[in-house]
Amino acid sequence: NQRELIKSIVAEIQKVLPADRLLDEGEYIVGLEHRVKEMMKRLDFEAKDVRIIGVHGIGGIGKTTLAKAVYNRSHRFFEASSFIENVREESKSKGLVQLQKHLIQDISKGKHRKRISNISQGTQMIMQMVGSKSILLVLDDVNEQEQLDALARKISWFHSGSRIIITTRQVKILKLAGLPAEAVYMVEEL
Repeated sequence: NQRELIKSIVAEIQKVLPADRLLDEGEYIVGLEHRVKEMMKRLDFEAKDVRIIGVHGIGGIGKTTLAKAVYNRSHRFFEASSFIENVREESKSKGLVQLQKHLIQDISKGKHRKRISNISQGTQMIMQMVGSKSILLVLDDVNEQEQLDALARKISWFHSGSRIIITTRQVKILKLAGLPAEAVYMVEEL
């Protein structure tokens, strides 16, 4: 059975890779590798500038799966990394301060101990932290400008070599973030 073979291969790979950094990409998806290669090409990890890529498409089309696959294949190239999944829902249920804490803990690798009591304070801490090392940051399912402002307001905050991936259903979010058309990857149905 091909499905069982794939599951056993994934299980073996997971034994070798650090468990805390491997994100579940779900079942094998036809066409995923082609999309991953295209994204990796756009992100160009050899370049020393800061790059931001928007991933846009309708709900359920595979934006998160694509972002997870790119993250799994590239997080090792960075001094720190963070994948904040489902920003839209998490910001509603837990609040933006909690998402900021998540990002700060990931970037500091759990070493940050200062309290964050409001969005402004969290934003200041994030700004200081992302400017000191190369970061891979994925913000998944962003739907409001204030979410971007709280987590990654300005590209100038980030250390050279950093990469930011934003997935969204709303292209206007990417335009508000100042992304040019060539920095937007449109995920279409296979």
